[in-house]
Amino acid sequence: MSDMDNFGFEIENPITLTSIPVSYSYLEQLVLECGSEISYKRKCSINRIDVWDIYYKDTGTYLVTLYINCYADNDTNKCPKGFKFRKKIQKVLH
Repeated sequence: MSDMDNFGFEIENPITLTSIPVSYSYLEQLVLECGSEISYKRKCSINRIDVWDIYYKDTGTYLVTLYINCYADNDTNKCPKGFKFRKKIQKVLH
């Protein structure tokens, strides 16, 4: 699997953001590529990487787990495969 294919889906290739508030803003901007809404719940933290369970918002059915490093030097403007931002953003909201 390439780095872009597993981006955010593996602890070794987390979504990189600069703070906990930015993590929430990032997750709020994510929707599925088809436009479906998601919900999320922080599961735990492993070696400074936050583990988030993602669900279909309309049914509450578990979808996938995402990994976020919220102590990075820069905020990513990339989405994990299968996701997109609600609207085009230059940089994750601060």
